[in-house]
Amino acid sequence: MNEVLTIGKIYYKEWKNKNNTSERSDCNCGTWKHHWEKLSGDKWPSECSVEKCRNEPEVGAHVICEDNISGEYIVPLCKACNGKRDEVFRLKSGTVLVTANLSKSCGR
Repeated sequence: MNEVLTIGKIYYKEWKNKNNTSERSDCNCGTWKHHWEKLSGDKWPSECSVEKCRNEPEVGAHVICEDNISGEYIVPLCKACNGKRDEVFRLKSGTVLVTANLSKSCGR
């Protein structure tokens, strides 16, 4: 079962980067970018998913929400936004998040 969330126009939550994920190996998709594309069924976006950021997304980033949404998710982020540690941010309306839990997605 694939777990995919979409940020709606009113459904704003505060997200932050999951720390210490850079040393994780990629899944069977090859990269976290490909993982996001495969599970979302979407093309890689032209802009970072963080609200008010217009940079090109370069990585599939691991993010978490501490407000009633459990689990880790992958979203397209630029390297600058992916580098934010312990800072909360909002995601743009329409952002698609896919589960980072490999047992619920593409396996390992």
